Amino acid sequence: MEESIVVATEEDLSAIFALQQRSFRLIVQNVAKEDPLPLWQTEEELRNDARNYIILKYVSNGRIIGTVRGRLIENGNCYVSKLAVDPDQNNKGIGRKLMETVESYFPDCRGFELFTTVATPNTCHLYKSLGYEITGISQDKLGVTLAYFSKRNHNLRK
Repeated sequence: MEESIVVATEEDLSAIFALQQRSFRLIVQNVAKEDPLPLWQTEEELRNDARNYIILKYVSNGRIIGTVRGRLIENGNCYVSKLAVDPDQNNKGIGRKLMETVESYFPDCRGFELFTTVATPNTCHLYKSLGYEITGISQDKLGVTLAYFSKRNHNLRK
């Protein structure tokens, strides 16, 4: 099986948008009566993100089965978002590999920040296993409980 994690191109964005929708659909069914934040993104907004984020894709046998993105923010940290794995490929280490790879793209950032819903315990466990700590809990406007995570960049180049 041929697998790689590389920076996505403009031509990949429609497939990444579809993957993101499939991946987050289960969250919608489990935690919200309406679409939560990740599904509010339109394909046009994803294309705008491509100008400000490094968007990675996980490719297996020519098919995109995972994605994550990151960008530097004002406080010197890297904001990581939209980790998505094809639901048929969950619990195979793809999310972990994507997270480790996106972090490697930001060797000079002070740390990493992200958020997820607490209704995805596997995702929360993944972030904790990667060294992230919960820094806050809140509810969005739909009543979905969100956990905010961060971690220091222990590989920060001096």
